[in-house]
Amino acid sequence: VGNHLNSVYSRALIEIAYNKYGNTKIVFNRVVYQLLQADENVYAYYMTMHSYDDPHSTRLDEPFISSVQGGVGLVGAYTLDSLVHILPENFVFDRY
Repeated sequence: VGNHLNSVYSRALIEIAYNKYGNTKIVFNRVVYQLLQADENVYAYYMTMHSYDDPHSTRLDEPFISSVQGGVGLVGAYTLDSLVHILPENFVFDRY
């Protein structure tokens, strides 16, 4: 399992460092891991409205838009916790 997770992480870094930004200078400073705990209402809403955008993550950087006529939000709760890991100065995917 560990190797699979590492390969997903490595592929994401390769996509950013080489495919998405071409020859642009890129320095990775840190990795931020986020844990989202959502109650049933928030999760059900999100899966109904946004699961087609990215089936592998829950993105909360977009506003919650109600599908109810005149609605401006939703009732629910979530907590977001994060852990920051500082990368070494000679990180293998940095490009100067």
